[in-house]
Amino acid sequence: MAAVSRPWSVLVAFTVLLGVVAAPPAEADYFTVISEVEVGAFQSAAYWPIGCIDPATPELGGGFDFADLDTMTGTTNGPGSPLAGPPVARVWYVGTSNPNDTPRTIKYAATCGDLPIVAVTEEVFSVPADISGTPEDELASDSSLCPLGTVALSGGVSGDGPVSALMIVSAPTFGMNPLTSSLASRADGENPAPSGWEVQYAAGVNVPFDHWLRVTCADFEDVVTIVESDVVNPGEVETRSASCPSGKVAVGGGVDAAVSTKLRVAANGPLFFGFPLPERLLSQENTVSLDDPGPAPIGWRVAVRNQGSEARAFKVAAICAPEPAAAAPAACAALLALAARRPKRLSR
Repeated sequence: MAAVSRPWSVLVAFTVLLGVVAAPPAEADYFTVISEVEVGAFQSAAYWPIGCIDPATPELGGGFDFADLDTMTGTTNGPGSPLAGPPVARVWYVGTSNPNDTPRTIKYAATCGDLPIVAVTEEVFSVPADISGTPEDELASDSSLCPLGTVALSGGVSGDGPVSALMIVSAPTFGMNPLTSSLASRADGENPAPSGWEVQYAAGVNVPFDHWLRVTCADFEDVVTIVESDVVNPGEVETRSASCPSGKVAVGGGVDAAVSTKLRVAANGPLFFGFPLPERLLSQENTVSLDDPGPAPIGWRVAVRNQGSEARAFKVAAICAPEPAAAAPAACAALLALAARRPKRLSR
């Protein structure tokens, strides 16, 4: 009979397809630890720590979301002090206060992942007393850069500030050029990886206090920052999200509302996959163990309340790192190797 060639490529492709479908999904290197608490009536300067449970997994970023965006405000949001040993922040702190006569719910989270953390920079800055009664006159700001060759995954502020503290900016920075380094100066869309972090605070009270600016820095490639902007009208609350591109997860994020101390940050935290629309932190289930952690965030979401008389702009940033590459099952690898070989011609 005449020689025939068997359709090996079709057979291998079909078998590989079956192998991929039947194989269990690769475990993600990123997850979220989520909790919630009721802030008591008129409770001030409440600080809520949260961590990644597993001592081997560092906290990368974190944030918060309120059920009541109309009255609640975040006063701090940032990594805690590094412990002895590896330079990782072992806890994330969220601070808030409740001016209402009934309790209010806050949901807060830490994003977790085994990334090559190089340093957690730390600086103390003093917020001066608001003697004049005009917070704009007593605005304190500080910034910190990551070591050369590393990128900023997240940052923020923690400390024992007063109930009236105003967190106006907690955002990534980009390089050292003052014209282009701030989040406020960046164009919407994809931007490079951050190199540091910036914070701006107003005391809102006639006593000074100290805060700690900390930045988590890593030796990691292919990190990008997605920036989005919006405008909030007087007396209203506006939310805005920045979503990571396909193949990346949000390890951190921030907000820049530096145009006015009349703006209040009412949410500043991770965003999650949902259908038909992404889901806010408040909609996620609480984490009770590492056997059932929260999903990896797909972006960052902020809510800004305008207590002034003019419309104001603000920006949100999501810091996006690559998802872990899923390893091909061993059977698939063998079949792919077979497919790469030149098929033999068989004859009878």
